[in-house]
This record gives sequence, structure tokens and C-alpha cells, in this order.
Amino acid sequence: MNMKKISFHLLFIIISVMSFAQDSWKVHHNKIEVLNTSTSDPVQNVITLKQADLIAHGDFVVNYNEDKLQKNWIRYMGVYDGAENMVVQIKGATILKLPNKTLKDLLAMNSILKIFTWTLPADPELAARIRVRRLLLCTIELK
Repeated sequence: MNMKKISFHLLFIIISVMSFAQDSWKVHHNKIEVLNTSTSDPVQNVITLKQADLIAHGDFVVNYNEDKLQKNWIRYMGVYDGAENMVVQIKGATILKLPNKTLKDLLAMNSILKIFTWTLPADPELAARIRVRRLLLCTIELK
């Protein structure tokens, strides 16, 4: 009898944890993890870089992990400047990779960059009828 109760509780815990799974993302700069989260937080998800961080050969990489893939939807990732102008957009990818040289050039024009992701249906008619909600992944500041 006790074994059945333990098994039931263990199964309940596993199902509960699985139902709360959500998308997450990791950010690496020069192969060092600088952010690992599943929460869009404009205050906490700020990455501060110095000019010296951008001199070395390396990359700034955002890796977005979708918990449940949406069939017939396309994921976009974009980099926006401080005035909300898109400066880079990648269609159909969950990884955004910016070489340090590119990041340095973008940050020379804008000391703040924001990285967003969003999805749209592959069907253009359906895509035209829905409201797009961007998810802020992180903000990059140059100090």
C-alpha cells in the first residue's frame, strides 16, 4: 500500500514539473555564459560589455530553446537599437550569432541593443490577422 502511494506521489510530481516547462534561452559572449533564463525581465536580463570585450576574436550568441515547437509557425530573432529600429533580423532560426566585429559596429552607433524573438504563422493570411508579441530576451549595454 505504501509503495502505491509513493509511486502515485512521484508520478504527480513528475507530471506537475513537466506541465510547468517553458521556453528558455542562454546567452554566451566569447564562449562564456552570461545569461541563462526563462523569464523576460528588462531589468535582470541586461548584459554590460566594455570596448575591451569586443576586441578579441569571438561571438555573441543567443540560443533560444522552445519547449513546444509550433507546427507551421516561423520563429524570428531580431536586434533593435535604442529607438526600436530593427538592425538585424534572422528568420527561421533559434540561434542568433553576432561576431564581435559586427557587435562592435552596432554598439558604436547605439550604446544599447535589445534582442527580441517572436513567431508568426507560415500562412501569410493568418499572419496578417494576428497580433505579434515580441519577447525581450536581453539588452546589451556598452560601458
